[in-house]
Amino acid sequence: PTTSRSDSSLSTPSSSSNLSSSIEGIDLLDEEEEDPLLDLTPTGEKPAAAVGRTHITFTTPRADSDTILDIDANGRSDPQNCTDYVEDIFDYMLELEETHGLIGDYMDIQPQLDARIRGVVVDWMVHVCLTLTLRAETLFMSVAMFDRFLMKQEVIKSRVQLVALGALLVAAKYEETSCPLVDDFVWVGADVFPREQVLQMEVLMLQVFGFDLSYQTPIHFLRRFSTASQSSTLIHSLSKYLIELSMLDYEVCTMYLPSLVAASAVYISRKMLSSGPAWTATLQHYTTYAESD
Repeated sequence: PTTSRSDSSLSTPSSSSNLSSSIEGIDLLDEEEEDPLLDLTPTGEKPAAAVGRTHITFTTPRADSDTILDIDANGRSDPQNCTDYVEDIFDYMLELEETHGLIGDYMDIQPQLDARIRGVVVDWMVHVCLTLTLRAETLFMSVAMFDRFLMKQEVIKSRVQLVALGALLVAAKYEETSCPLVDDFVWVGADVFPREQVLQMEVLMLQVFGFDLSYQTPIHFLRRFSTASQSSTLIHSLSKYLIELSMLDYEVCTMYLPSLVAASAVYISRKMLSSGPAWTATLQHYTTYAESD
């Protein structure tokens, strides 16, 4: 697996150190400020309205475990389902996750961080998304960006939540139809990081990523895999709960492909709740994974 702070004090373990030369005001390795890691409780009145959520249900014909079901058959009359392109789209998504590769173990370049601290920050990111009523896709994308940034850039403990805020802001702009204001993210961070630093962190993050945000996450695959499994709402909800739990686990997020995490969640849910076989020919066809995987 493959695996900037401003001014002269910014260091980076990779060749991307010169990316941040134009970003002023962010010091990801400055030891002088207090550590706000466990004390980011929003204060004052929330400055902006919440963003709504969307819900989805699954209805497909039943099939036995040896039949490969055409899961797009019921949706061909609705152009919004994009049934003419859906297989190409998901093939491309599988190709993208292979292209970007696994995140891999990055704690070797983070002397002040460990898996526990990462878990605390990701748990806080979940709280932010609930507070601002952001979509699940925003949460998953922000966590993926957070991990990939830490894979490239050394960050001290007192700056790690600024990285999380930057990832949340970029992900919200990418995924939300009505993105919260920057002041919302400043507020939800208890005003520890000023508006200017949050915006500078956004720019720095985009520079480090080269403006490539085509990261795949388990939620992108789960809905189609749930349809392929002919899941009830209960099984899909449990699968979604499992992939949400997996975000807190450093090893799962860095060592396994998102599509495999989503497929495994469906498999576990069917094992727990389904009276039928846990894995079918339809699931193997659409997920590209065998039961042994």
